[in-house]
Amino acid sequence: MTKEELQKQGMIIPGTFDPVFKMLLIKERAFLAEIVHGIIPEIPKELILEKSVFRNQELSISNIHEKKMRVDLIVDIESMRINIEMNPVYYKGLFERNQAYQGKLFAEQYLEGGEYSGGLKVIQINFDCFTYFDERIVVKFQIVDQERGMIESENYEKYHVSLANVRKKYYNEGIQKLTRFEKCLLLLTMERKEEIEKISEGDDTLKEAKERLEEMSRDEKLIGVYDGEKHDRMVQMMKDAYSREKGMEEGRKEGLKQGLKQGLKQGIKEGIKEGIKEGKKEGLEQGLEQGLKQGKVQGIQMVAQKMIQEGMSYDLVSKYTGLSLQELHQL
Repeated sequence: MTKEELQKQGMIIPGTFDPVFKMLLIKERAFLAEIVHGIIPEIPKELILEKSVFRNQELSISNIHEKKMRVDLIVDIESMRINIEMNPVYYKGLFERNQAYQGKLFAEQYLEGGEYSGGLKVIQINFDCFTYFDERIVVKFQIVDQERGMIESENYEKYHVSLANVRKKYYNEGIQKLTRFEKCLLLLTMERKEEIEKISEGDDTLKEAKERLEEMSRDEKLIGVYDGEKHDRMVQMMKDAYSREKGMEEGRKEGLKQGLKQGLKQGIKEGIKEGIKEGKKEGLEQGLEQGLKQGKVQGIQMVAQKMIQEGMSYDLVSKYTGLSLQELHQL
């Protein structure tokens, strides 16, 4: 996609794209202040505007076996170090990766001699383009003793900000129901110019952020990178979908196996009960024998009916249960 094509379609590169996300927060301090204060109200906007210092995004390596770790954005605000991450898609291990970044930032507080410098509060803010926890927009985490509710350390905080939940609120309730903070978050997710015009109307901070997004969307190099990453992400999502499908198929097979076992057990139990009831007329021994036989048949029939209801073919059901096609049709 070229710059002209983006303009013709009335589109921009969204703030959820890593390079755009980083540049927007670095260049637009007022926008950064609005977002960080909205997530952590205890940090005043004025402090963010005056004291923010952006650090090297590549974390140091403590030994030769350790791989390089590059985070999205690190900003120091007095005695606080904030690691800001954009998570475009969810995948297994994503939160563990985020956790590793924050742990590394803690480790960097140790001097070469092993003496702890201390006093630095490490905060991680994860912007999630998906819903994972619940319908809240901001979810805060700390290490807490579940029994007593005691916080292990005040120097550790992690926040998850659901951009998907902001969009949901916007589409369900309209722009009028959003706070200024929520509008800032929403602005990050939008790709259409007409929508960001609507969101930023009457707000200088949002308007400047909008203009910065439009400016970056005219950068040919950035457009090329965005197209390539978008394609790679789609391919990865397709691979993930295939993996999930394979996993579900394995789960279905295991479920059938367990279902057959449970069905036989339940059927035998019911069959014995009925068999004993009928067998009272013919004698206990004959009743037990009849009950076992009837129970096995009932158990297999119950499982077969469930398999058919789940949409499995008659041939496959016959293979698993041993019942003939005629018997299955009678069911």
